[in-house]
Amino acid sequence: MQLILSVLSDDRPGVVRALASAVAEEQGNWLDCQLTRLAGKFAGVVCVDIPVARKASLEAALERLSKVGLRVAVDEVGQEEVLEVRYAMFNAAAPDRQGLVLEMSQALSERGINVVNLQTECSSMPYSGDPLFSARGQLAIPEGLSLTAVEALLATVADELAMDFSLNETDTEL
Repeated sequence: MQLILSVLSDDRPGVVRALASAVAEEQGNWLDCQLTRLAGKFAGVVCVDIPVARKASLEAALERLSKVGLRVAVDEVGQEEVLEVRYAMFNAAAPDRQGLVLEMSQALSERGINVVNLQTECSSMPYSGDPLFSARGQLAIPEGLSLTAVEALLATVADELAMDFSLNETDTEL
């Protein structure tokens, strides 16, 4: 069976080793992950495959990691509904303000476009030093929408949000 492990801890050496050790000791196989350091914390998600009979003992091992400050939530991977979609990479930038991620994600979801990967950061604009929000990631676009139609929708979204938005079609999901 496949499980998703959501991980959070203070960032320090040995966090990945502790997690990998717990998975390996329960005969699990580490399949995929996205791990990062964010604001002094270590955060991420890991997909593992484990024998069904070992699930409870893995959960117990992961619970014991909380004694060393590593919090892990466990979710079973369900059957994914297969939808006909195309993927596109995007880049966006705008003057930073509260609620921008909500506005951007709401505008996309209202148009049936799913954000499947998202990385954001705040930095400073050249010359002025004003806060600059930037985002990049991948979108899943319903098969019925042409790339031209999506670009037109995103131009509308960009205008609504005072944001620069670029789009490049890709062949596969990240």
